[in-house]
Amino acid sequence: MSDFLESLVKLLQDRSAGILEVAHTNIRLGRILHSRYNGRGEEKLSGLAIALAKKGCPVPPDFLSQVYRVYQAVGGERGFDRLKARRRRLSWSGLVREFSRPPLGNTEEAVSFWTAFMKDIENTQERVDVLIEHYGSLLDELKHQAEGLILAMGYTINSFPAGTPTDSPADSPSGLVVRSRAYRGGARTLRVLHVADEHFRDRDLVEIRESAAFLLRKAKYAMPHLIISAGDLLDERQYYDTPAFREAVSFIKSLADIAPVLVLQGTSEHDGFTMEVFSHIGARHPVRVMHAIGAVGLREGEFTGIEEVETLDALLYAIPPVNKAGLLSRTQHFSSEQGGDTRTDAVADQLGDTLALWGDLSATARDAGIPVIMTGHLTVRGSVSSTGQHLMGRHLMGRTREVGAEELRRAGADLIALGHIHRMQYRDDLFYSGSITRLNYGEEEDKGFWIHEFSPGGLLSHFIRIPTRPRMTFEFDAQPDISLLPETLPAGWIRIKYRVRQEEMVSIDEKAIERELRRRGALEVKFERSVIPQYRVRAAGISQAGTIEEKLRKYAEINGLVLTEGILAKLTEIEESADTEPGAEAAAASPGAEVMREAK
Repeated sequence: MSDFLESLVKLLQDRSAGILEVAHTNIRLGRILHSRYNGRGEEKLSGLAIALAKKGCPVPPDFLSQVYRVYQAVGGERGFDRLKARRRRLSWSGLVREFSRPPLGNTEEAVSFWTAFMKDIENTQERVDVLIEHYGSLLDELKHQAEGLILAMGYTINSFPAGTPTDSPADSPSGLVVRSRAYRGGARTLRVLHVADEHFRDRDLVEIRESAAFLLRKAKYAMPHLIISAGDLLDERQYYDTPAFREAVSFIKSLADIAPVLVLQGTSEHDGFTMEVFSHIGARHPVRVMHAIGAVGLREGEFTGIEEVETLDALLYAIPPVNKAGLLSRTQHFSSEQGGDTRTDAVADQLGDTLALWGDLSATARDAGIPVIMTGHLTVRGSVSSTGQHLMGRHLMGRTREVGAEELRRAGADLIALGHIHRMQYRDDLFYSGSITRLNYGEEEDKGFWIHEFSPGGLLSHFIRIPTRPRMTFEFDAQPDISLLPETLPAGWIRIKYRVRQEEMVSIDEKAIERELRRRGALEVKFERSVIPQYRVRAAGISQAGTIEEKLRKYAEINGLVLTEGILAKLTEIEESADTEPGAEAAAASPGAEVMREAK
């Protein structure tokens, strides 16, 4: 067993390092599995995946099934070499689509395979992911058992396998599975990772880096065919030499080592005009940066034109932020065809014309069974912000044009993968992934990304939550009272908001409060204070008083103060001292000031 495992580990490490060509490496893996099990070891692959993970080479069980079946289907390495001689390029995804035949349907092999698969509870999380992918093809008698296992793992199955989903429930602990009605299924299988609003910035960079690392670990396991970053990869127009920019480059390169990456330029105040560098990273797979509204094809792991739609693996549409200036600059060809009309109505019409043109392309793709995906960085009317506010009839941040969901659907896309709003949500075929970490106070919802799976059974979308640190706010109408806060706080950001009078500020020790909250577990404490100013108004009647004692009594009367005998004695003492000491004239100018302070 040791030599067998070591040979697999060596091949997987060489594959990861780019030493060997991916498809050929996978065929070699299939040869080793075939020689070990000789067609009778399919049920052992899940346990083998666990053993490989323990040796630092995590792979999903269905990947091992793919290499096993493809090797057998092509007739070994000789058959693979014959295929290679006939084709200019051999992509692994193409081989899997053509030759991998999972045991599905109403056959004795399929029933026995899935029954054994669900009974073996080892590596349950990975088994649930495989079940979710193949749920639509299971027999009805097996679906009940599969649903029980999926629910037992804490997933929320919303209108599954068909229905109209709404916003994700806040109490869904592990994952969210959505079956979309928009895609009716085609001959091709395509897995898409959809992320957005990474907002790499020097501030909070440690937290963003941890979220990105979690996503990369999951992406390596999910093995997507395409990755979409739907805008605002950067934050605050990062320069090339900042730590955040370098981290963003490393993130995109790591993604592109897994699958082709489509990067959508976000808003100008975030991504700015520094995105072109990501097209030249030099990763294992290509990176395509979309600055302008346009369409691009995916074929055999490469981005290409859309002239031969029927030959594509996927048809992709991209809509960067939609505003008047941006839309004019990004749809020059449509504007010139219309005579260069730059009126606001014409700007809005240009997007509509583009979507209508795409609709014709989508019809051709749908007839050929090719998935059509639209990505955009924009605000869809009726979406929900992180504060729970429905965005209707207004502009997010006042800069981007709102777009209606039905307006976008004119393009005929099977999946609409969006960025710009930091809250994950979905409606039928329209998905926001949200940000990958909590960037602001008020973002209390779960953070993560989507895995969308196109298959003959339809479109299945799985939201994967990223364990991010919370941002909590505690509000006080008076001085902050930490005795009212939990004794144990989560390791996150804590904001204390309070409202006090100006004269009470001296009694509040924010540093002591911060030390105590850090002792209770907080990583960072921020104070936001609202100070009620102390207004000093010259009251009528004081200036007319003849003596200092009369002025003092009038002041006490107006302000509701009590004059004690001690205060009056103090006043007499000051007056007598002023009459006998040098500089008495200057001191006598306000001899009651100290007494008035004491009276307060």
